Amino acid sequence: MFFNNLEALQIKHQFDANRVYNVDETGISNVQRNSRILAPKGQKQVGMITSGERGITITVVCAFSASGNYIPPFFIFKRKRMNAQLLRGGNSDMVAAVSDSGWINENLFVDWLHHFISYAKPSVEKPILLVLDNHESHVSLTCYLLCCKNGIVLLSLPPHTSHRMQPLDLTYFGPLKTAYNRECDSYMASNVGRRITQYEVVELFTKAFNRVSNIEKAANGFRAAGIWPLDATKFDEQFLEATSPDIQSIPSNNQCTQVAQEAHTSEEKGTIAPEAQTIKSMCQITNLDESIPLTEIANVPEISQPKTRQTSRKRHSTIITSTPMTDALEEKEQKRKKKEQIKFNENIVNKDKKDVKNLKFSENKNNKEKKNTEKVKSKSQEEHFCLICDEKYEEPIIEDWIMCYKCQLWAHEKCTSGESTSKGYLCDLCSD
Repeated sequence: MFFNNLEALQIKHQFDANRVYNVDETGISNVQRNSRILAPKGQKQVGMITSGERGITITVVCAFSASGNYIPPFFIFKRKRMNAQLLRGGNSDMVAAVSDSGWINENLFVDWLHHFISYAKPSVEKPILLVLDNHESHVSLTCYLLCCKNGIVLLSLPPHTSHRMQPLDLTYFGPLKTAYNRECDSYMASNVGRRITQYEVVELFTKAFNRVSNIEKAANGFRAAGIWPLDATKFDEQFLEATSPDIQSIPSNNQCTQVAQEAHTSEEKGTIAPEAQTIKSMCQITNLDESIPLTEIANVPEISQPKTRQTSRKRHSTIITSTPMTDALEEKEQKRKKKEQIKFNENIVNKDKKDVKNLKFSENKNNKEKKNTEKVKSKSQEEHFCLICDEKYEEPIIEDWIMCYKCQLWAHEKCTSGESTSKGYLCDLCSD
């Protein structure tokens, strides 16, 4: 299917090596992978400096043509906000973006397409073929419209064949990551006590990128994949088509007749084996000359098929920018918008519930404060009389008043003896 599509596109557009590109993403980390080293015989452990135990993955989108033209890398950092310092030490034509997961998505792939268009210079008159895998981020309505407008023909690889048919995987990503790990080792050796952060990744990657990127690797990658020059016989059908093991059917034979005859011979001799006796009783109702399949008289165990959960529709090699893909992409876009609308409505409902809950809480709090205020006000409006002279307490206050700490009744300070304990004033009624 892939080579049929590729051959049809080649006949239609007559692509040359300058107009055949491959794009793919790979992940690099700020913690380098330990390489193999030489050590004396018998030494079990060899120490090596690394930037940390677990690193942060940075996605790098790379692309090159069959003629050896490299598109500047596109970095995706796992961050909330973009910082220009992340590109410190990199080439001036390199671009970076951020995402919550650190991986590419539909919007970021569209951003990369704009970056690709500015360097590859495709047009409707001279279109460019872009070979890529079947990742969901590569298939969207926005991507389709942008590619059709700028003359980019998207051709997807068959699923699970990137390791054999993706030029970047075949000849480029391996040497690139090896060179990057070596640059990280050199950095750690020359900067003792420092670790590699996201701000040093681009500088180290740029050194590896400039060293590894050459025309030979790009040309060999497309040649090994059979994409350029076009070689439809590069792989056999067994590799391109998925096969599943089937349960072999048990062939019919004359074992029942043979065993029954052996049982008859043993009976004449006076000894009958238990197995033969059982089979003899089963075969008495049939003609011994007729062959009976073993599956009819024996319970052959069958392999139960595992229950498979419902998965997404199987993908295959397709021309993404072809006209039949429009309806599928529009349907996908409508489903995405519907899903976003449902999520938006759920957020509004949850927010309304939260606001109602907060409103009830504030009302309860206000009611409680109001009750406390009324209680204090009613308490302050109670009438008080002097314990000694029975004069009523009135405002404005002319004389000083004191309260008994035990019965909490009031009296003029002049009417009392003026004596008090460590706890305060104690009236004569409570002291008796």
